[in-house]
Amino acid sequence: MSLRTGETIKFRSVGERTEYAAKILSADEDTIVIETKPGARPELSAGQYVILIAAETNYNAQIMSADASQVRLRWLRTDKQEYFRVDDFFPVVARKVEKNLLDTKASMTVTFSKEAIDRSPPDETIHPKLWDLLVSLDEKLNLILDRLNLEPEPVEAEPQQVNISASGIRFMIKDKVEQGDMLEVKMLLPTTPMVSIVAYGQVVSSECLGSAGYVVAVQFVNMDSEVRDRLIQYTLNRQREIIRKQRQLE
Repeated sequence: MSLRTGETIKFRSVGERTEYAAKILSADEDTIVIETKPGARPELSAGQYVILIAAETNYNAQIMSADASQVRLRWLRTDKQEYFRVDDFFPVVARKVEKNLLDTKASMTVTFSKEAIDRSPPDETIHPKLWDLLVSLDEKLNLILDRLNLEPEPVEAEPQQVNISASGIRFMIKDKVEQGDMLEVKMLLPTTPMVSIVAYGQVVSSECLGSAGYVVAVQFVNMDSEVRDRLIQYTLNRQREIIRKQRQLE
């Protein structure tokens, strides 16, 4: 659903439960201006994160400026476009960053293996296609352990279960994070060649699983169009692969 000028909505600050009424003065693809009654809302300031609520749909935004009655915001995400999501298994590491890094663009690096591996089966008892698959997996795992690090201390990242789309990712993290925190997320897509992506996003949910850590959902912000297109392509290809394997098992 698109927000319309003149529409009455509710909003709340990230991490807060109290909702306040507001009227939309203007809205476009990048910004939105809302009007509130003087004294009928909490103190708001530039840089603060809020959630706009309209017809049971949530929209995340960041305040650009605020005076006694009007608030100007920019979108962090809208639900105007939904991206395809898939469950997957690959390495992800993340760390908290300052919110002023919100303007930092996502980046992408295509990685190649430095050593050529003999793809010939060691003997006739191993099917060539199976051996080729095993060699490909070995190449990918070696790159995973070699390439994906966090500064300043190198950290080997084990593959884990994730749910990913071009708009966000859900994964496990050891360190405590809360809704509204900003994260730098590094991931290594198991493609050929492999693609390393560094993205930034806002934590929209965080569930503690005890000593195992936290399951966090991160909404990407300021996503570079090239990186977004690569993620769209990757999730579509993964879905086709999943469907093909399911049909082979039937």
